[in-house]
Amino acid sequence: MAYVPVVSYDAGWNPKNNTYEIRVLIAGNTKAIVVPVNTESEYSAVLTMLGKAGVQIDIATGALKLPPRPVGT
Repeated sequence: MAYVPVVSYDAGWNPKNNTYEIRVLIAGNTKAIVVPVNTESEYSAVLTMLGKAGVQIDIATGALKLPPRPVGT
C-alpha cells in the first residue's frame, strides 16, 4: 500500500436522505478522491481522523492512517 498525504478535504451530509460523502485532495493531484464511507460511524471516524495533522490515504484502497503520535494528541 502506498500512502500519500491528504492536503485538504470536504464533507457533506444530507439529513433528509441520510446520505453523506467525504472527498479528499492529495499532494500533487487536483482531482478529489471519494473516501469509501458506508455508515454514520465511519463518517464520524473519518472526519475525526481528518481533523488531525499528517493524515494519509492509500489511493488504491481508500484506507486512512495517521503517523505515530503521543497519546492525547
